[in-house]
Amino acid sequence: MILFTKNRVASLFISFFAAFLLYSNEHLKVTKYDLLGSKFFPRVLCIIIIVLGIVLFFIKDEKDENSQKQKNNSYLSVVFFLILSLSYLLALNYNFGFLISSILYVFVFTFMLSNDRFKDFLKITLFAIVSCYVIYYFFQNILMLMLP
Repeated sequence: MILFTKNRVASLFISFFAAFLLYSNEHLKVTKYDLLGSKFFPRVLCIIIIVLGIVLFFIKDEKDENSQKQKNNSYLSVVFFLILSLSYLLALNYNFGFLISSILYVFVFTFMLSNDRFKDFLKITLFAIVSCYVIYYFFQNILMLMLP
């Protein structure tokens, strides 16, 4: 009898979701402008995700005592990061701007993940500003794509 652990449940969910995306991709009506077509890369990614989900299903679960101790704290941080990500998406939709909202998002996300938060405050701030500006410059001036 197969025990359904967290990894196995997650692998089933991931595999079924990727299969649904693959099915949805096949029924899209698109025009062909390039050699491979616009369905090629989503199809390849869905197949890779399905294969990795199957591999995850058969990987043996190893339980650590440390992971059990950290389990209680991880749920609160996951909820916080989901709320932070949702607020970032809303900020982008309401014309708060890519640079300002991305800098705030990267700063808060990195600040919460760092071990020594207040010692690395200047590094975190510089990382958020520089990385977001480099991404903005790359999309705006090199790829000629407008960001919100």
